[in-house]
Amino acid sequence: METDALRRAAEHEALHAIYADALEGDAAGPWIIDLGVNGAILECFLPDDYPSTSPPTPVLHIPALSDDERAALVAEITWLFDGCEVVYSWAEHLREALTERAESEAAEAAAVAAVADADQQIDQLASAMADASGFTFMPATSRYGQRVRHFGAESIDPSFAVEVTSGASFHPPKSGPSEEFQAHVATVTSMGHVKWALARLLSDKRIARATHNMLAYRYVDERGVQVSDNDDDGESSSGTKLAALLELANVNNVLVVVSRWFGGVLLGPVRFKYIASTARALLEETGRCTSGPGGGDGGKGKDAASMIRAASRITSSASNSTAARVRFHAIISKQLEPSLFQQSLPGFRLTKLVIPARAQCLYDGMKRLSHGPGPQYLYKPLLHYIMPADVRRLILLDTDVVLVRDVADLYHEFDQFGTALLGIAREQSRLMEPLTGTNGGVQLLDIQKMRASAEYNGLLDKHATGKDGRRIGYLGDQTLYTYLLAARPDLFAWLPCEWNRQISAHFGFHNATVHECPRRCGILHANFGPFKCIAWSMQANPSCSEWKAFAEALAEPLSATHKCPKAQRSERLKFKPALYRFFADCCTPDGLVFDAYGSRTLAEAEAQKAQALLRPRGKKRTSKLFSRNNTST
Repeated sequence: METDALRRAAEHEALHAIYADALEGDAAGPWIIDLGVNGAILECFLPDDYPSTSPPTPVLHIPALSDDERAALVAEITWLFDGCEVVYSWAEHLREALTERAESEAAEAAAVAAVADADQQIDQLASAMADASGFTFMPATSRYGQRVRHFGAESIDPSFAVEVTSGASFHPPKSGPSEEFQAHVATVTSMGHVKWALARLLSDKRIARATHNMLAYRYVDERGVQVSDNDDDGESSSGTKLAALLELANVNNVLVVVSRWFGGVLLGPVRFKYIASTARALLEETGRCTSGPGGGDGGKGKDAASMIRAASRITSSASNSTAARVRFHAIISKQLEPSLFQQSLPGFRLTKLVIPARAQCLYDGMKRLSHGPGPQYLYKPLLHYIMPADVRRLILLDTDVVLVRDVADLYHEFDQFGTALLGIAREQSRLMEPLTGTNGGVQLLDIQKMRASAEYNGLLDKHATGKDGRRIGYLGDQTLYTYLLAARPDLFAWLPCEWNRQISAHFGFHNATVHECPRRCGILHANFGPFKCIAWSMQANPSCSEWKAFAEALAEPLSATHKCPKAQRSERLKFKPALYRFFADCCTPDGLVFDAYGSRTLAEAEAQKAQALLRPRGKKRTSKLFSRNNTST
């Protein structure tokens, strides 16, 4: 602690030399920095173990931003902490982000002003749309060579409307915290479709502010002529690489756009790999091409097959963990042949679910407020409308979870609900701050109560309209539940942290306030992209001996027989000690269990855990695995 105090004093002296009168507060904190952009203030509260262990707690005072926008900035800067002095980096990151935002808003205002005189611009813009005369898109900034785009009448003609699908965002390793790639695809058979789809994408302010929106398209027109072209949008050679991807995959009648938000770190040639892989992943996900040779027609059943495999794995995982009678429901979005279904999931009965008009209306409203993978999660809060009438209670599991304790123990959590309708675990990261975040990977739904609750269904109505100005974004049900929790916490019961142990690297693998849980693991949730394959492996055999063998193999190079996790070796090496410290008990005992201090019997580990929970604070602890209460319990 003394060393931390000296480091804080030295950091405060350096900050004072840089910011002078813009810095308030002494070395003990809190530190208040005027960022000099639109009245923005950064206030940092300093824990005793900063900077060696814990980050400061940042509070942003930015009048021009909403609570959600401030929360997003807090998540961005907290990601930068790695056990070193960080306040200067936070302040400059915020200053740069806010300055770029101000420049973007100014450029937007200038573009709108160019349409008409200030006193008539709204009426004239509406008139231009009504007359189908088109419009001009001005990029938020031209510093990276983005194009000014001129859209004709076809771009706003509803007869050219096509469905545009956006994929999940990809954040490259060893890049800036705001570095992001996202792909978008649409089926097109004419230039009118291309223009309409691109105009629709650029009407989204977030996409419009991307550093680059590179694209390629390829279609056969009504004359049977092959038409193709591409556009770099300032990212040199990226358009040609997307065009080559479409040609090599033999994908036709498609427009693919990849948005990139530059994070401040030059990625070099590897950026082209990220552009291509992001585009290909969405093409495969939407069934337009397969991962192997043979072109775009081979992937039509791929999504259904993968969902069946996931349902089979999770069923096997749950069945192996309990002797209780369990009724499973595998909800699959594709229409399947009964013979294929029965062969893949023996014992299941194939039933076509009819989505009531009210549920579909709510879903459509919330879908408009989502992007990326968000919409696919939004049927979860509506299951009380969709499930058969005889279903009264439901445990909802994502396909990337592994049950290592009896699911009957989890079902007993319904007894703790009281008046609550839903049981859910806290998000074991700080992504949602300042709101209390929820994680949707494991949910207990009292379907009968949800059907009868005017309060819950009224909140769904409110959020589906979008009148409160909040977007649901790419996390779908998680973000929606976070908003509902803030409005009506009495509708929710907290699941103890052991029932949703999340492998999240958003704030590092070694953050005890995020990952530590004082009770034995019940469900492992592989919710970090490169590590999702852990779930597929462990569902087949969740034994502690298998888990320990996996942990030991993390240091080995990836090979044809060792393919998980699909992360760089440095990330795997970082995860190994975290697995021993936080996740070692996320397995089914088949002899000795293990942790950072070696192997022991389950009884010995449980006794040590109980002893650690009873130990007074401040005394030396001997176990890292069960050391202290988690803020997520």
